[in-house]
Amino acid sequence: MPLLIDPITDQTRLVSYEKDEERVLAVIPAGVTMWKSVGADSIECLGLNKRNRLNQKRADFWDRCLYGYR
Repeated sequence: MPLLIDPITDQTRLVSYEKDEERVLAVIPAGVTMWKSVGADSIECLGLNKRNRLNQKRADFWDRCLYGYR
């Protein structure tokens, strides 16, 4: 079993994103069980939630896509 997701396959479904009031964080999607540790290890190893600025930029992009903000 791989230790990290392969970004050019459908394994990318093992990482999703959720928005709270100020930021968007990488999470394991509901219903993922068999490969859950691969998604969690990828989030941790790649530091997807460790940089506040990145999380805030994701939230800005999320809002632009959802509401058309520029």
